[in-house]
Amino acid sequence: MAVVVDANLLVVMVSGDARGPMASEHVEAWITTEEEIHGPELLPYELAAYIALAKQLGAVLWTLDGPLARSAQAAGFPVRLLDETNR
Repeated sequence: MAVVVDANLLVVMVSGDARGPMASEHVEAWITTEEEIHGPELLPYELAAYIALAKQLGAVLWTLDGPLARSAQAAGFPVRLLDETNR
């Protein structure tokens, strides 16, 4: 079965929201069972809004999305990839 996620699900996973562990468990289960995970076409625009917010606040946006981080960094935006090298 395929699943569709929205930005809210991704945000609660990283924001400290009490629902974060539940969301993470679902995503991990979907990955483990090799479900097709999709997002709406607007998801990149929602994420772009986070980039704009980070820039406006003079903050850094941390993401787990490697392509997003690389593309945004190449364009000069304050985006960093959270991976094993950041532990």
